[in-house]
Amino acid sequence: MENNNIFENLLSLKEASNIWHIDDSVLRKAILSNRLKDGADVKKFGKQWVVTKDAMEREYGPAKKTNKIEEYSKLEIFQVYYYIGNITLKYSQKYKMTLAQTNSIFDKFGIQEYLFTCFDYLHLGNINDVVTDVASRIRRGISFE
Repeated sequence: MENNNIFENLLSLKEASNIWHIDDSVLRKAILSNRLKDGADVKKFGKQWVVTKDAMEREYGPAKKTNKIEEYSKLEIFQVYYYIGNITLKYSQKYKMTLAQTNSIFDKFGIQEYLFTCFDYLHLGNINDVVTDVASRIRRGISFE
């Protein structure tokens, strides 16, 4: 039996505008001009409009690929950089290295990008555990890219 969830194909206008990198006012104009048809492509529930992914792809092409950084708010980005700074400092202290040496190693292994993509883990995790994990991977020669 096929699992067809009709709600998987629906997006709020805000979600659609973020995914397709267009202002939601463009979508509202498309609704007013009947380019996106009410009842078929879009539907209003209370104050919230929803649009189908199929209609978005038909009218605006495939969804735009996003850079990881675009998925985070400014506060989250600040928190990630704060964690990276703390991890760099603790790593340099633990292994008695200068920050420049630590940054060089982290650059070589792509650790900043690794930490950025693991934001949720870092947000909830213990910095000392992360330092130990990073050190272990570096000793084993595992690249984070």
